[in-house]
Amino acid sequence: MRENLVSALIGLVFLGSAAIGRPLIYQLARAGLARKSPDEVAAFEAKRDTPCFRRVMTIMTLVWGIGLLASSALACTLVFVLSIHDYMLVSPFVGYGSMGALALWTVWYRRLAQRRAVR
Repeated sequence: MRENLVSALIGLVFLGSAAIGRPLIYQLARAGLARKSPDEVAAFEAKRDTPCFRRVMTIMTLVWGIGLLASSALACTLVFVLSIHDYMLVSPFVGYGSMGALALWTVWYRRLAQRRAVR
C-alpha cells in the first residue's frame, strides 16, 4: 500500500502545481527536451506564455493528478476488499494499466492540441 500512497502524494503535487499556475507537466517536458536539443527547448519556451499552450499544460497536469489519485484510491480500496493473493494478481493491472492509459491519453491529447494550434 506504501507505493499507492506515494502515487497519491505525487498526484497531489501535480494538482497543487496546477493550482498555483506552474503546471508540473511543463517542467517535466522542458527537462526532457533539455536533454535533446537547445533549439527544441527554445521553441518550447517561446510558447510558454500563450494562453492555448498554458491551458494544454494545465489540463495535462490536472488529468495526471486526478489519474494518479484515482489509481491510488482504487488500489487502496482493493487492498481491503480482496484477499492478498487476489490483490497481488490484480495490482499490476491497476498500476500499469492506469499509467499506460495516462500515457496514451497524453499522446492523444498532445496531438489533438497540436492540430488545433495549426488551424
